[in-house]
Amino acid sequence: MATDAKIELHYFAGFRGRAEVPRMLLEATVGPDGYRDVHVSIKDAKADRAGYPFAQLPRLVDRAGGGGGGGGVVDVCQTGAIVRHLARRDPALGWYGRPGSLAEAARVDAWLEGCEALRIAHFALNYTDRWSDAATEAALTRHVRPATAVGDLETEQMGPSKPRGAHFGYLDALLGDATWCVGGSPTVADLALMELFEVWSGAAPELAATWPRLAAHRDRVAALPAMSAYLASGRRPARINGNGLGEGPDPSQKAGD
Repeated sequence: MATDAKIELHYFAGFRGRAEVPRMLLEATVGPDGYRDVHVSIKDAKADRAGYPFAQLPRLVDRAGGGGGGGGVVDVCQTGAIVRHLARRDPALGWYGRPGSLAEAARVDAWLEGCEALRIAHFALNYTDRWSDAATEAALTRHVRPATAVGDLETEQMGPSKPRGAHFGYLDALLGDATWCVGGSPTVADLALMELFEVWSGAAPELAATWPRLAAHRDRVAALPAMSAYLASGRRPARINGNGLGEGPDPSQKAGD
């Protein structure tokens, strides 16, 4: 990664977390020499409210003016905003759908929101419930297992197992037998879906067998030249979560323990 790169991705050191999709997109659009990681602590973020207005990470600082020059500095927090900026930064690359297609851009947004719903569910399971046996079983039932991907939409009598829009079955049905999430080429939606699949797979080994089309999609994204190079480079943090949980046979134990 270039030390003089015009794009900086600010995040915690040592794990992927919420910075992984932005990092994947940077690898795909500007390459490893086009950006650099800046490691920040939560203490630093909370002390710099101008730079981190939500006291959260990640943060992106794009001094290239959003692509093409002349547009000033883009300095933005919130993962969704960062991802959308990077995907729109060079429309010709197609990471937000075909240039000029509002329909494809809207579909990319729908995918990003669907993935985010499951990302939030994973966050609660990992950091709040800490993968307790009861919480893990409830989460797998609610978000992974096929029985809860359908329900009585008229009566909505599914109680605590109701997935509320967050279910891998919904993503599987939306993808269907298509190669990519939107259109005929990869978009940021495909990166988000791959990352989501890997995040949950760390502690839900049944995921691949339950949803083989999503597993095959993950492999297609990983085989893209930029992604293949990134995955093999050592630039990708090995740890998924900040607390080290949710990454092995016993998700309630820290990875490596």
